[in-house]
Amino acid sequence: MFEPESGIIGRRWTESMTLWGRESIDAGVCGFSEFGDRNRDSFQFGHARGTTQYRIGQRDGKPAV
Repeated sequence: MFEPESGIIGRRWTESMTLWGRESIDAGVCGFSEFGDRNRDSFQFGHARGTTQYRIGQRDGKPAV
């Protein structure tokens, strides 16, 4: 498992979403999640924008958020 200090902090572009196509994800701005300290995240994809909390764990033996 990794911790935020090891490199998760920062902006990550949304590569794909199960129910959204590329044009919908990038409507208005390129879709992203921005991971901050204290497990807070801001995101935007399409015209949806907000903040949430995140946690670090593993999926299939690999680091996941």
